[in-house]
Amino acid sequence: MKCNCDISLPPSPPLPFLFLSLFFFFFSFFLFLLLLSFFFFSSLSLRCCLFFLLLFFC
Repeated sequence: MKCNCDISLPPSPPLPFLFLSLFFFFFSFFLFLLLLSFFFFSSLSLRCCLFFLLLFFC
C-alpha cells in the first residue's frame, strides 16, 4: 500500500527568509536609533533614553 506523504500545506515563506527579514528589520531599526543618538549627541538625557529603549528591545 502506497502512503501519500506530501499533504499540501498552506503556502508559507521558508524559515531562513523569515529570519533574514527579521534580522534586516531589527538592523535597520538599530541603525535608525544610532543615527538619532548621533543627531542629539549633546543631549545626555535623550541618549540615556535611547540606551534604555535599546535594552528594552534587546
